[in-house]
Amino acid sequence: MMVQSEVRVLTASDQERLQAFLEQDLDRGLILYSNITRAGLSDGGRTFEGTYAAYLVAGEIVAVAGHFWNGMLLVQGDKKLPELTSLCLSETRRPMTGVLGPRPNVESLSRLFADQGFRLRQSMPQELMVLDMEALATPQALTRPDVICRRPRSSEIDLLSNWRVDQERETLDRADDPKLRRNSRTRIERSHGEKSLWVLEQNGRIVANCEIVARAGDRVQIGNVRTPPAYRNQGFARAVIAGALGQLRNLGIKRAILFVHDPAAKRAYQALGFSKVGDFALEFWERCDELVA
Repeated sequence: MMVQSEVRVLTASDQERLQAFLEQDLDRGLILYSNITRAGLSDGGRTFEGTYAAYLVAGEIVAVAGHFWNGMLLVQGDKKLPELTSLCLSETRRPMTGVLGPRPNVESLSRLFADQGFRLRQSMPQELMVLDMEALATPQALTRPDVICRRPRSSEIDLLSNWRVDQERETLDRADDPKLRRNSRTRIERSHGEKSLWVLEQNGRIVANCEIVARAGDRVQIGNVRTPPAYRNQGFARAVIAGALGQLRNLGIKRAILFVHDPAAKRAYQALGFSKVGDFALEFWERCDELVA
């Protein structure tokens, strides 16, 4: 008996089916799952919305690609990814700015992107690390009486927006222009409104911050950790993460994940109790014809 299979764009009626697939490996699919719970499977180009294409076998999803409002492509599973990606891009007709997923899966798409007129701008191998909250260690910096981890005040939005601009310039080689500043401000304001931001204060100065970039059930993903150069090598990044996670643990969060590229940052996260569970890749692409224009 032949097993039926198909590649198709998902609709709102597929949401539970897609969530069930992602729940099989939620650590690796947390961003996808979080976006779905925030925005469903509709795609009007608004924040967190995307178009999803899946490979189904006997009615069950075994691989998925999602192309999102910001141009990023996320993939999960190792079957039919070129076909899924091509279908997503043809459906959205929006620019493809980058891709995130398990490293072998992302690498399998490089030829497709090159054939479609894209050029690799930046490649950042990532390690996926996880932490069960009972294993969270308290770093020394967080025990100092002059150090406080808290959510930011509205009066600190300007500072954190400027930090976000600096982070994009430093890690992703973005140009400092009005668009970057506008987008950074919007993202900080949104995260502040969602109570997803934390800052570390020392003697009245903000010295580090971090953000919850995805969440589902009792787990969260940490990202956008920032310590300005003047405050580095003092354990502040570890302290702001531990402080935020400690507060979230008190609210019922049981597991945290994060991606790390820098070896020094990896050592800091290991000291908090995080351990590696997978290899990912984050790549940024641009169209060759846009370079000529």
